[in-house]
Amino acid sequence: MKKFSEIEYVRPDMEAEQEKVRAYTKALKEAKSYEELRGLFMEEKTREDAWATMAEVAQVRYTVDTRDSFYEGEVQFWNETIPAIHLLIQKAEKVILESPFIKEFAEEFGEFFVKNMEVGQKLADDCIVEDLIEEANLTQQYSKITANASTEFKGETCNFYGLLKAMQSTDRQMRKEAMTAWGDLMKRFPGSWMRCMTRWFRCAIKLRRSWDFLLTLNLFT
Repeated sequence: MKKFSEIEYVRPDMEAEQEKVRAYTKALKEAKSYEELRGLFMEEKTREDAWATMAEVAQVRYTVDTRDSFYEGEVQFWNETIPAIHLLIQKAEKVILESPFIKEFAEEFGEFFVKNMEVGQKLADDCIVEDLIEEANLTQQYSKITANASTEFKGETCNFYGLLKAMQSTDRQMRKEAMTAWGDLMKRFPGSWMRCMTRWFRCAIKLRRSWDFLLTLNLFT
């Protein structure tokens, strides 16, 4: 097994992957037996695992160093790609759920797995793709702002996460000093941080309303 550092990152052709999901969905509809449906499902999961691994590698390497412009671009690529392909996958899952072989599928993969697929159907809609992309990009922007912020505290260079540890100390004075340092650090970039957080909360509220609306629709269909 390779170490994480040894994994080669290669951006997959996600347009081609989307076409494969569409072909997979069509093949599911035409499956003549459970064995055929199961084989299609397992092949698709293998493809998903391959590109999902690349997405994870990009995310982890960017998190380790948010100054890395290459992985910053790759994470943004995934932010803008994953919502659309997930929607296509959910459409394929709908075919499985409506298949005459769903009983055999549930027996092999479990009722919980099937239930998760059913829940996903209630929240799957083209109308929220753009909002999911915006939320992911804002989360990335917030992570970069907070990761690159640092201050001196007790002789060490700390970012927000380092100060958070001190803020949870059992020593009251330590917590107070860490909180003061946190506030001072916040003052260095109030505009960018607040703009990012405001946009993120607005996007999150919009998504929540969309999900609530979709769940309401599904109650009456």
